[in-house]
Amino acid sequence: MATEIITSFLQICDANGDPLSGAKINVYAVTTTTPLSLFSDTGLSVSAANPIVTDSAGRHAMRYVATGSYKIVVTTSADVPLYERDNIDGRVPVGSGALAIVNG
Repeated sequence: MATEIITSFLQICDANGDPLSGAKINVYAVTTTTPLSLFSDTGLSVSAANPIVTDSAGRHAMRYVATGSYKIVVTTSADVPLYERDNIDGRVPVGSGALAIVNG
């Protein structure tokens, strides 16, 4: 199963709100700097580059990782750190059609 990379839904911008062309989104295993394999399809059969690089609008194409938690480190094109998020919950797998129900 596959999970979308959370930045696939975001525009990466600088502190002034201007889109960052060429920003890098590095995707790692939780609490590490071990790169995870990324894919451009939900079947996890077409490899994609890690880090993900944004276009001139600060966006990138949808990218997927195997279901599970992960860490992202976002930098400028010159590798200046912007922010880091660790232990991002992989949520419901793409195409699973099911939502978890707690106590109910």
